[in-house]
Amino acid sequence: ERGCCSCSDDGNVSNNKEQTTQLTEAQIQLSAKLQKIVGKDHVYNGSTESASTAKFLKGARLGHGKALYIVQPGTLQQAINCLQAIVDSGCVVIPQGSNTGLTGGSVPRNDTEDTRPSVVISMKRLDTHFPIDDGQRVVCLAGCGISTLTSSITKWFPERESHTLLGSTFLNPTTAAGVA
Repeated sequence: ERGCCSCSDDGNVSNNKEQTTQLTEAQIQLSAKLQKIVGKDHVYNGSTESASTAKFLKGARLGHGKALYIVQPGTLQQAINCLQAIVDSGCVVIPQGSNTGLTGGSVPRNDTEDTRPSVVISMKRLDTHFPIDDGQRVVCLAGCGISTLTSSITKWFPERESHTLLGSTFLNPTTAAGVA
């Protein structure tokens, strides 16, 4: 019923008003659950912008907002467990790659009618990538940067010419963002 759109029930765009919501017990306990999953060094309070959180709350080009928490899983299983915990707490999930801000979709937006708190899942630590099928294809997890992948392919297969330069390589957007 509630989505990412900033439209009200009557179809009008929201008027960019800041809303405050009362956190549920599950949302209050979410930080401890996320820390148990990924370790305390990979969970941040996203309600205030600081030197350690600004890179997750503001896109390089577009978007800016606040989040209840920011979490950085280091394995696929951690990402799955974080996602489940966030959904179970009733929060909005914001998946984030390199946060280049090329589309503005990877940062919290506080100008919507949806008053649920958001949690950023930064996929940047999920940067594993490797060739399969004798180099015909490559497996890339969500945090692997396009420029990083291009460099690896050049090292793995120096005789091959790169066939793509998706997105902005100087910002090293993730392969997941390139696919999106």
